[in-house]
Amino acid sequence: MSLYYDSGVLVKLYVREESSDAVARFLAMRGETVIVNDLHELEIRNALRLKRFRDEIGNEQLAASMAMLASDMAAGRLIRGGIDWGSVCAEAERLSATMTVDIGVRTIDLLHVAAALDRTASGLVSLDHRQRAAARASGLDVVELSA
Repeated sequence: MSLYYDSGVLVKLYVREESSDAVARFLAMRGETVIVNDLHELEIRNALRLKRFRDEIGNEQLAASMAMLASDMAAGRLIRGGIDWGSVCAEAERLSATMTVDIGVRTIDLLHVAAALDRTASGLVSLDHRQRAAARASGLDVVELSA
């Protein structure tokens, strides 16, 4: 199964949070390279900076987390995959029109579901229940990680 990982899942690799152990175990068990796009990279970095802003982590942890992310990219544990953002945005709009009123899914979550579809992933790994519902409704298999 080709999986697409939501950014919120990947953040847990770079800062200790609830479900960090489950994410690390799952990725270790699969032993595969994770394909990311520009949105992933922006969201992960911004999430780490927000944690610093909120005093959830200090400057040293922020620097260490950013260095770990860069190291994973350089080592090929995360690799950049191309995305046709025009197609992704069009698909996200189509998904929004068909499911947001019923599910209440956020734009950012729709963009990730649409990106997974654009990449022809067969499944989505997410910790967000509305995003998982949107993914299921879009025909993707959903992986739910237990803590």
